[in-house]
Amino acid sequence: NPLRSWRFERCEFQAFYKCFAVTGTSMCSEFYFHDCKFLQCYWLMDNDNDQAFNWNFVNCDWENDSLTTSKDKTLAAVFNLKKGSFIRWTGGSFIIVGQMVYYNLTASGVFARTSHKVVFDGVRIELVDDGAGGHASLIDRVSSGYVNGSNSPTTSLKNFTILNRGTIPTTITYAKVWANCSLELQNGECEGGKIIGI
Repeated sequence: NPLRSWRFERCEFQAFYKCFAVTGTSMCSEFYFHDCKFLQCYWLMDNDNDQAFNWNFVNCDWENDSLTTSKDKTLAAVFNLKKGSFIRWTGGSFIIVGQMVYYNLTASGVFARTSHKVVFDGVRIELVDDGAGGHASLIDRVSSGYVNGSNSPTTSLKNFTILNRGTIPTTITYAKVWANCSLELQNGECEGGKIIGI
């Protein structure tokens, strides 16, 4: 059945593999998170539903810097998107191992540019050394199995600050963009880094 208008205020999610596994075809929209904390989680949202719209996060914090898991830390992600969604994260901070957005799109997971978008506005991001002197790209797509075609995801970072912690080199790749992907960067401050097209 459709799930709509859920609200979480001052909640703490700790040590989840998936805080939310969104599946099925029914609408799963209008989720609101205010002043929530996500601590040592692997994925916040694992989305396999193309009607997961309007997930809103205000002054929330994500911290998985001490993540202990048998899985590859570079595959950890705040949002693991197999299908489209509309997500907005305003304020708050990220102390992060892994990625903010990880696209895992197949032929059945088509993104329509006009309706699917992930926006981060006014966030502070700290990148933590993954233990090997590096870090996953903040925005990336699965290296195999990705179908571009008509897929056109859009990610936007506005009024953001990115800091490196530990021995992460300033040559880090902040985002990997590819055919039909839209990336918006506005009023950002970071040190070093690069964006590459694929």
